[in-house]
Amino acid sequence: MDWDRIGDDEVATFGCRVIRFIGKDKSYSASLDDRNQGRFNVSYENRSDTWDIMLKEQRNGVIRLSGFTGLSPYPPDCFWFELTLSVPAIVRLYGDRVLLHEDWERPPSWLP
Repeated sequence: MDWDRIGDDEVATFGCRVIRFIGKDKSYSASLDDRNQGRFNVSYENRSDTWDIMLKEQRNGVIRLSGFTGLSPYPPDCFWFELTLSVPAIVRLYGDRVLLHEDWERPPSWLP
């Protein structure tokens, strides 16, 4: 089943939340607020950056945001992200059309 594009003039409803991800050897968080449809903040290793949303899609009520990373938790390799707001959320990080990392939302029981 394909993803349906959400138009630039349409609102993708994903609320206001912080999602914590755990990767192979990294943890980081994404702070989203659907009042800002063009970007969100990512924090890791005492750094903060903004990732630009270029594409919004939905399938069966699940939203997927895609776009360009600013600073990546995995420098210098990753340039494109796909953030699927499923339960758990999944972020995929790409470099030159190749999937480099797939990180999953940390379960709340793992949080300090």
